[in-house]
Amino acid sequence: MAADYSLASYASDLEALREHLGVEQFDLLGFSHGGMVAMTYAATYGPRVGRLVLVSTLAVWGDEAEAA
Repeated sequence: MAADYSLASYASDLEALREHLGVEQFDLLGFSHGGMVAMTYAATYGPRVGRLVLVSTLAVWGDEAEAA
């Protein structure tokens, strides 16, 4: 199912992991595709992210790229 591979779904999985670990806030490193996931997570769950580090990732991800 395509929705399972969306950035929102990945960010939701990351939030579930944070809850499972029982931490209020954590530092987040996103590399390559993980950078887009990290940006989505930070935009959605901002107060949960202490520091955000992005390495070798895209600066913009839009509907056209998502559809591809």
